[in-house]
Amino acid sequence: MLKRLFFLYFIFGLLFFSTTAVSQQNNAIEQGPFSISLVCGGKILFERKDDDSIDFILKYKDDSNFEKIYQIDNYEIEGGNPEIESVFFFPVLKNENIFVIVSWEINSRGVGTYGKLYQIYAYTKSNDNSKLIKNITLYDDKNLTGIDGTSDWEESDFKYKTAAEVKKYIKETYNKK
Repeated sequence: MLKRLFFLYFIFGLLFFSTTAVSQQNNAIEQGPFSISLVCGGKILFERKDDDSIDFILKYKDDSNFEKIYQIDNYEIEGGNPEIESVFFFPVLKNENIFVIVSWEINSRGVGTYGKLYQIYAYTKSNDNSKLIKNITLYDDKNLTGIDGTSDWEESDFKYKTAAEVKKYIKETYNKK
């Protein structure tokens, strides 16, 4: 009788904790999954977390055919919730890159800044081809971040809000050879 009671208690606890663990993972897929050729058998997706930030995720199978999940980046709240405006592929200096256009609504009228903040991120494969890493050259490019709206009480027009505009800039600035 004691063994049966212990067994039922164990099963009840197992069911309770497993449903609790599943219910805490309410992350919603914002975009994807997209199959990519940069990482063998890889797929990328963007997942909104409970805190409204967005994780950029790579899923792939390792040499033993086990699925691996790797967080490439996290787009945090910057005044407003991050929004994925566009995801596209484009070469930079003959290396394929994944571009992500992220925006945040901003409203700091006290300092005269409001509208949308844009940041262009680019990722390329690591040297060992096992994951994606930030393209630091493009990350440091000051032209790939900006405000569309008003900044310090002056009109601000960010030029690179679409994939076509970013591709044109990359082609003219980095791929002109």
